[in-house]
Amino acid sequence: MEQTEHISITIRGRTINGDLNPRDVDIAETRELLNDVETLLFPTKIEKDERPKVAYEVKEGSVKNMFFCRLQK
Repeated sequence: MEQTEHISITIRGRTINGDLNPRDVDIAETRELLNDVETLLFPTKIEKDERPKVAYEVKEGSVKNMFFCRLQK
């Protein structure tokens, strides 16, 4: 079986209304975080071009990934 490793990123914080909630994080910030992970793991263009598949897993205790935006007219 192929060996795998992982990194784990936990974001904690507080807002005026209390603990940080997933609704407080914009999708652009989530995308930027995922891009930063790729750059951390594979910093050069050659490494990115030849990189293996990188999977994303939500562990128990996490929230569902739901996307919200205003209704458009």
